[in-house]
Amino acid sequence: MEFQKKDISYEEYFDLEDNEEIDIDCIPKFSQPYLYLEIGIEEILLVQISIEVKNEKRIFKQTIWNDGNNILTERIDTCEDNYKEIILSVKIDGRAGLYETIRLHVGNEFIVPTYHSLIHSDKKGSETENRYNTSIYVEMIKNGIII
Repeated sequence: MEFQKKDISYEEYFDLEDNEEIDIDCIPKFSQPYLYLEIGIEEILLVQISIEVKNEKRIFKQTIWNDGNNILTERIDTCEDNYKEIILSVKIDGRAGLYETIRLHVGNEFIVPTYHSLIHSDKKGSETENRYNTSIYVEMIKNGIII
């Protein structure tokens, strides 16, 4: 077991357009923080990425287990609108290519689901998503009922 630290520039982290001004909401190059490490996922246990732009900070923490098949991601934004979210992706059945993903908004008083699905990947690489309805919670967040 070894610990590694890697510093990356904004240009390495973000997928920037020509002359795009850097801010915390720019699109990252990779969808998963562990992809910035250039190490096989089966070798990774913990990942943390902290990025700060103009006094706004975003932190991603990942815990990875089951040879990279299960990932818990915590996102924390400390800016004008503080935000916290937990994303859990779990391999349910490897032979069937079945994964479950749940996104949870962590509010001041409640933790609520904003996304929940089962995703089946077939041998040809195509995916089928069975999505569960979490729209009531998304509306409650948008309307400020859950903060």
